[in-house]
Amino acid sequence: MKHARKQFAIIAFIALWIFSATACSFSSNKVKLSEYPTTQVAKYGDEPIYLDEVYYHVKLSQVTYDYYFNLYGAYLLGNKATLSDWYDSVISLFGTNLTTWNLIRENVFRTLYQTRVLCDQAQKLGISLTDADKEKIEKAVKEAFEEKNRTIVDASRATEDLLRAIYTRNALAYKVSEKLSEGYSKEIVRDEFKTAAATIFTIPKDKNDKTDEKAKAQAILDAVKAEIAKLQAPSTKEDKKEDKKEETKTIDFDKIKTNLTDASTVKDPVNFTLSKRQNVGISKEMTDIEKAVWSMKVGQVQMIDNDTAYYVIYLDTDDDKDAVEQKIKDALEKRKADEFTKEYKKLLETAKKLTVNGKIYEANIQFSEINYPEPETTSAAATTTASSTQATTQATTQASSETKPSESASVTQPATTQAASEASQDASASESASSTTETKA
Repeated sequence: MKHARKQFAIIAFIALWIFSATACSFSSNKVKLSEYPTTQVAKYGDEPIYLDEVYYHVKLSQVTYDYYFNLYGAYLLGNKATLSDWYDSVISLFGTNLTTWNLIRENVFRTLYQTRVLCDQAQKLGISLTDADKEKIEKAVKEAFEEKNRTIVDASRATEDLLRAIYTRNALAYKVSEKLSEGYSKEIVRDEFKTAAATIFTIPKDKNDKTDEKAKAQAILDAVKAEIAKLQAPSTKEDKKEDKKEETKTIDFDKIKTNLTDASTVKDPVNFTLSKRQNVGISKEMTDIEKAVWSMKVGQVQMIDNDTAYYVIYLDTDDDKDAVEQKIKDALEKRKADEFTKEYKKLLETAKKLTVNGKIYEANIQFSEINYPEPETTSAAATTTASSTQATTQATTQASSETKPSESASVTQPATTQAASEASQDASASESASSTTETKA
């Protein structure tokens, strides 16, 4: 018995010693906020990366993930979930096995790494900042400290000098990324992006339902044809007077459904766009719809019958110009991103190494809630949740202006893309935060 007590005492002592040693180690790595600008948390090659820069990027990212919590937190974690729960959890929405807080860490170091890799290429490519670029940087720094924009700088305790350094690096990296991606193909065959827009009624078939689905589909078809006839009928003097007051007449598809004797199994009419490049025929139903749409003329209606449903299709246009322009824009942006990713992967072959001191990071960068300004409300009955969402949305808008890859945001945003971030995944700080880590692309 005495021997057992002695063993227990030894085990207890060892456990206490380990805990004390860990606590001391954690404490020894903890520094004051005022020391962040001089406390090194990582190295890019021989270049030190300090806590103040990392902390700013963490808070910048946190604003976005706070916004996601307001949108999806209750749905994914339950109504009683807190922000702390959100950051301690692995959220399926983000497609990773990391907790949200560790995901922020992963993304921050990946961003810092990629921005520096790009900046290293500036001199080689003959790229530098113009006076106009520097003016943009100064303007962006001043705007960040305006009362309406102070959420992020207040949360991160960022200084003007820190933001100026970050924005300068971002602006240079952006110009390098533009240079790397300029070789993408800009040739477009517009007809390949031709897009049709149709309105579709769906009447599902149900063997257990005794109602006549075909009769319903026929009734809708006849009603649409009647409306088409009205649109094509010659205008009378009275019609011309009305036309001056009203916009171009269209078919009210919702009203057609409402006027059915029995619309219980009829789905609401939906607007449907279809591109020739889309190749949506992943099922027999979609293939049938696709064939019908491209065989019709504008203003025609057709009913198709397959194994699962009846479809009544009205072709609004076979050349949706707005949709075509958007698809062309999307295609060009994808080509540009792909070109950048290809060139960036080449840079990673000889890129410098990123070394992260996980102990310093964990001891100093821990979760804390951001104080968002109270949004202006017109009703005293505005709920706390709604106010929180609105405040976070305002801050997220500011954050996105600092991270969104666009011409207007070329000064404040990190020059990163999702594809290139994946390319640099091997160079991110994904190892255990309990020790100093080294990563090489």
